Amino acid sequence: MAEFTYDEIKEYFREALEMLYNKEKRLIEISISERLLVHYLAIYFEKIVKKYRGNISNLNVDVEYNRKGDENTSKNSPTTNKCCTIDMILHERTCPDNNILCVEAKWRNNKYNIKSDRERVKALMKKSNNEKVPQYMYGVCVVFGINSIKCCYFNRKENKVISENIKYKLDTKQYKKIYLTDSKL
Repeated sequence: MAEFTYDEIKEYFREALEMLYNKEKRLIEISISERLLVHYLAIYFEKIVKKYRGNISNLNVDVEYNRKGDENTSKNSPTTNKCCTIDMILHERTCPDNNILCVEAKWRNNKYNIKSDRERVKALMKKSNNEKVPQYMYGVCVVFGINSIKCCYFNRKENKVISENIKYKLDTKQYKKIYLTDSKL
């Protein structure tokens, strides 16, 4: 089972966001669909994890994954008990208990669903009696904006979910490259 610290997850995710905003700037400017942005975010997140961790052949970064492990059993939402897909996850497909990170993402103008995404991520991190509900160690709700990104990071400690809000501002002063600077919300 792969071990990650909360600080590693936050740093890897921040770097992946930075890559996303540098390499897919045009897609962001035209407010492309959330699914496409999450697809690229997953690619960059996997690259960052490999950069720091080397071979992660047992781990997968998946988008819209709705199975428990690699079985033909769908994951259920802890809030509705119906089949659910999660925007992005870091997990081990062949081991349904090695769920490391779940991510839900929205554009900033979709305020209604942001609150429900936060609740869903928190619920996906709590222990459940329903074996179809996965349990993740870490979670992120990311809200994409043109000039800033808001992230709510979740960390499970002794079955309590603790959250931390960080707003990243885009800093393009140096060489026209985007750097993310954070501030607590």
